[in-house]
Formats: sequence, structure tokens, C-alpha cells
Amino acid sequence: MGNDRFRPQLVMRRGRLDELPEVQLPDGYGLRCYGDESDGAAWEQIVAAAFGRETEPGEFETRMKRHEAFRPERVLFAIHDDMPVATASAWDSPGWGEQTGQVHMGGVAPGHQGKHLGYWVS
Repeated sequence: MGNDRFRPQLVMRRGRLDELPEVQLPDGYGLRCYGDESDGAAWEQIVAAAFGRETEPGEFETRMKRHEAFRPERVLFAIHDDMPVATASAWDSPGWGEQTGQVHMGGVAPGHQGKHLGYWVS
């Protein structure tokens, strides 16, 4: 009888990307990709709040943007009142094999949790 709280409940695996569900964000929310340097600071704030830890200034630059898997169009943000409030990245690496990737650094800012935003940015 292990502690099920720490056992993964859902494995997100898709063999095809042409059958993704239609995005249905809550009213007042939108989706967009990474756009400019201000999004790096927004990412740091979301990650710090979602994971309850401090981020270093410029952490997005060193941890994300300089990584070989970084693609601006693969860093998604859910926005509310034009402010990023959730994020996740589609990450891949040449060493993983063709058509293999992962959802990386997903988080939702407090006050916006419980609205399935993590699902939609993933």
C-alpha cells in the first residue's frame, strides 16, 4: 500500500499531434508563445510562485534560453489581462531520438491555479 499521492496518475503520451483537443481556456484567458525579454522575467515570477522558491535574476536566460532545446515558439504562456500567469515548454533534444520530447517547466501562478491552465499550456 504505498503512498498514492506521489504516484503519477496520468502519463501524457501521444502518438500523433493531429488529434489534439480544441483549446478551451476559461473566460478572460488567452495563449501565446514567448515574445521578448520581458517574458523571461514573467517566466521567472511564475516558476518562483508555482514552485515556492526564489529564482535568480536572469535564470530564464541561463536555464532555458541558452539550452539547445529552446525554441521561442515552444515556450507557451497562458495570459490574463495581458500578463503571463502560466507557462510550459515543449522540450526536445537530438539525443532523445526522433519524435521524442517532453513538457518542461510547467507552472501556474497562485490565484490562477485550479483553472486547468497547466493542462492547456502543456
